[in-house]
Amino acid sequence: SDTICQKQQHFLDNLAFDKANKLDLRHYYNHFIQSVIGLQTAQINGTFVTRSIEQSKENVQILEQIEALKQQITTLENTAKKETQVAEMVKLNTKIKEFRVQIENYQLQLSKQ
Repeated sequence: SDTICQKQQHFLDNLAFDKANKLDLRHYYNHFIQSVIGLQTAQINGTFVTRSIEQSKENVQILEQIEALKQQITTLENTAKKETQVAEMVKLNTKIKEFRVQIENYQLQLSKQ
């Protein structure tokens, strides 16, 4: 759709040149990176906030963990679809559930920051 949601608008507003730290190129680059990380975090916790570079680095690690778990879930789901033994299906589905709980815990971490 052509409309953008509120968190995307906050992201775009934050990228405005007049809001950026223009002390030097490194600060300007960090401002841009922090804004992008803030948008990625907002996709999960629903709120766009620009955080410090340290918090942004922590968020990147959490976002990477979430993405890795999602990929593992997809792989396990595809394996489970092909599995014919009930015991194996139960093991796979249990692991999927564990990964989903881990994702929820990571999402809570992002929400608390």
